[in-house]
Amino acid sequence: MTKSGASTKLITLVSPPPSLFIFAEGSPLSRPAEIRPEKRADENDGRAPRGSEQKASDTSVEELVQRIADVFGRRLDCASLGPDDDFFQRGGSSFLAALCTAELRKQGITLAIQDIFVASTPQSLALRIQPLQKAQ
Repeated sequence: MTKSGASTKLITLVSPPPSLFIFAEGSPLSRPAEIRPEKRADENDGRAPRGSEQKASDTSVEELVQRIADVFGRRLDCASLGPDDDFFQRGGSSFLAALCTAELRKQGITLAIQDIFVASTPQSLALRIQPLQKAQ
């Protein structure tokens, strides 16, 4: 038996090839994310001190765009992120989207992780979630 035949047989015995692939339409394709530990201002369970949250319902669309862009920029390690920069094209992933959603919720902004997948720029996301902020 040749050397290449032995390695093929070994691979087949150890891990058979997958027999089924399922591709989800519309899912963003992005590079794997690395885990970036969140920087905490205090050791109070990662939460901001009481009274420091701004009510999101008092936030204008422009301010909401800026807050979203700031969070996206921190998670993507981008110095500046514009209102029309796409989260996934700049290297975002589903894991980073979940971290951004959690951070924005801590700031009092109402959104679901699906909102980032549907509206992946700060401007489009702010316009999508602005009505939710007023409903609170």
